[in-house]
This record gives sequence, C-alpha cells and structure tokens, in this order.
Amino acid sequence: ASPDYSDSAEALAIADSEELWVFNVITGRNNASAIWAGMRIPSDHILSIANSFTIRKMNLSDHDNFRYSKGVTELAEEKGWWKPADDAPGVFDFYGAYGYTVNVSTYKNRGDGEMAKDILSFYTSRRMWRGF
Repeated sequence: ASPDYSDSAEALAIADSEELWVFNVITGRNNASAIWAGMRIPSDHILSIANSFTIRKMNLSDHDNFRYSKGVTELAEEKGWWKPADDAPGVFDFYGAYGYTVNVSTYKNRGDGEMAKDILSFYTSRRMWRGF
C-alpha cells in the first residue's frame, strides 16, 4: 500500500529527572522506515502535545538540543513540501514540511475546504492551550 503521510505520524515526549525531549515521527519513504526529529525542552519550559507535531525550526548543527534521523529533509524535498531556500542555512522546519495541513484546492467545493482548514487549525491549538 502507498504511504498515507497525512495520518501516519506520532508526537511523544520522553523524560527522566534530568531532561525532557519531544519527538515527532512520520513514516518514511514507501513505508520502509521512519523520519523523526527530537527537540530538548529547556528546563524552564513546559510542553503540551495535542495530536500534532510541535517541532518547528530545527538548527541542524545544534546536536545538544536537536536530534533527527539521517536524511530528515530528503522526503520533504522530494515531495515538494520544503526546499532549503524556505529557511535560513542549516535550519529545517519539521512541522512546516511534515505537519498535516489542508490543501483547500483539492476540495470540489472551496467552502468545504476552507471549513476543513479552519477545523484543523482549532483542533489541536485549542487542545494545547487547555494545557496552560
């Protein structure tokens, strides 16, 4: 079966008494592996995960605070979801590339597409704010 990138992802947190990390994982090319990113959460921050990716701009050279799978940008580039010119050099927007967004143009009725886009934007954001 073809990969269904729109709903084949996971966001989770891993913690011990010293540190907290958030991981975002999506199926890899042809369901053969996984593409993942990890971000250390600073000790004076909190984290809320509500069925959505939360990792945005990753500094790919900051290995103390970001970890990622080999070739983390390759599928996004191949599918046209991201290109290096979209960000500063050495930066990758994981959510921008792999987070699910509604493509209004794929709906026969534009109003239905706009409604789906609005629902999705509130689906996770309201759940995240409830954590605060």
